[in-house]
Amino acid sequence: MPKKQVHPSANGGTIPPITNNIHSLNHTMRYILLALTLFIGLPSTYAQLEVSYWGNTITRPGLQLAFEVPLGNKQAQGRNQKRLFKGHLLRLEAGRYLQPRTHTNSFLGLGWQFRTIRQRGFKFETGVTLAYSRIKNKGATFEDIGNGQIEQVPNAGRGYFLAKYAIGMGKDLRARNGRPLAWHIRPSLAIQLPYNTTVNVLPAIELGISYYFGKRSIE
Repeated sequence: MPKKQVHPSANGGTIPPITNNIHSLNHTMRYILLALTLFIGLPSTYAQLEVSYWGNTITRPGLQLAFEVPLGNKQAQGRNQKRLFKGHLLRLEAGRYLQPRTHTNSFLGLGWQFRTIRQRGFKFETGVTLAYSRIKNKGATFEDIGNGQIEQVPNAGRGYFLAKYAIGMGKDLRARNGRPLAWHIRPSLAIQLPYNTTVNVLPAIELGISYYFGKRSIE
């Protein structure tokens, strides 16, 4: 008799067969550390490390880390002196949130972001991220091994494709006092698929700070 895995999903139903890999979390952390090491090795005046709260108020709290480097920078020229920075950025993102009593969800992916910074430091940004995410079930999960017997599945969960769009604003402190810091607030919307027979929609707020490497001035 083929094995059958049974466990609850986030919405109280069941989800398709799960991946049984007791070392998957350790492997994921290794990939994140390797990717961060490679990314940090990219030289850039405007490279930044970002730490954000990523979640849905208190019902789905989470944390997001991002490291980004610019793909191009158009500084103010001619009549457009109020703009200090306008450019595209490549981002490496990793995040995780907790859904109490049901599951945790982690992701790792690459993103693109467009940003403008005005003379007094006000910034506007928008971008997309494509990532691999993995939901890990909380509590005990069992599978049917035949002959009326079941066994507990360690590290039960499964992987998904995740796409996220965010738009937001903030303040770059380098524009006024040279401090290599910035803050931001971004509403975001992510989808995971395939999720059962449909998609899982994840609205969230990203609220955090950034630290810039290299120059302490935008100019």
